[in-house]
Amino acid sequence: MKFFNNMKIGSRLQVIVGLSVIALVTVQIFALAELRFNLLEDRKQKTREHVETAYSLITHFANRAQKGELTKETAQKAALAAVEELRYSGKEYFWINDMAPKMLMHPYAKKLNGTDLSGFEDKSGKKLFVAFVNKVKESKSEFVDYLWPKPGAENPVAKISYVQGYAPWGWIVGSGIYI
Repeated sequence: MKFFNNMKIGSRLQVIVGLSVIALVTVQIFALAELRFNLLEDRKQKTREHVETAYSLITHFANRAQKGELTKETAQKAALAAVEELRYSGKEYFWINDMAPKMLMHPYAKKLNGTDLSGFEDKSGKKLFVAFVNKVKESKSEFVDYLWPKPGAENPVAKISYVQGYAPWGWIVGSGIYI
C-alpha cells in the first residue's frame, strides 16, 4: 500500500484504470462462456425435441401395424420414408440405424444405407454408431459427441447428436447439431 501512496496521481489513475479493464475483461470472458454454454444447451434441448417428434412418427406407423391397418414391413418402409423427408432449421435431418448397427436410412449419406457400421470410426477413432447403440442400451436415449462432415462437405467437424431407441423394431433415430 505504501508503494501505491508514493505513486504520482497520474500513475495511480493508470493502475486503477488498468485493474478496472482487467476486471471488466474477466467478467466478459466468464459471461461469454456462460452464454455459449446456455446457447449450446438450448440447441441440444431443441434437437432432443426434434428427435422425439421423429420418434413419434415411427410410433404412429408402428401403431397402425399393430392395429392391422398395415403390415409391419409396410409400416417400417413408410416410417423410413417419412422420417427421410423430415427437415428442420433448413437442412437439419434425421437418420435411422438398427442395433447391429446397420444404417437403415440416412438422407444425405445414402451410400451408408444397408451398411454394417460396427467398424465405422470418425477421424478421432470413435466408433460412433457403436456408441449410439451403447447409449440406447444404457438409457434408451442420450447425447453422443463425435466428428461428422456437414452436408455437402468432406472435412468432419465436431457434432453432438441425440439418439433415441425404438425398442419394438430395434431402431435408433437420431439427429445432431454441429458445434
